[in-house]
Amino acid sequence: MLKQDRASQFFNQDVSWDESIFFPDGYEELFLLVYFIYLPYITGIIFIFTVIAGFRLSLFKLIMSNHNFLLTWALGYQVLAGIVLLLIFKNAYSFIFSKYDTMEDNHHHKHNNHYNRY
Repeated sequence: MLKQDRASQFFNQDVSWDESIFFPDGYEELFLLVYFIYLPYITGIIFIFTVIAGFRLSLFKLIMSNHNFLLTWALGYQVLAGIVLLLIFKNAYSFIFSKYDTMEDNHHHKHNNHYNRY
């Protein structure tokens, strides 16, 4: 099987939101709002504290004194988007090459068994 075939198999898989994101029945809209607004905002605050302020509480307080909600949200949104893209590429890479390795091992195993019979 060619690498392109394995890549197309990966991208043609069915995706179920139930398996990847927690949405309790009846509260889907509320959780979507929470995920869309608060998750990027909290990620932005964590990014500011760890990367920009370098874990220094005094600098973090100074930065947050001139706090802009939308800027913090946008920063967190970009960090989360980058993480999600990295996870997608990692999963695609492992899917493609794990199938390739399995096929290669099976072929190699069959090939060796053929020679071992004689």
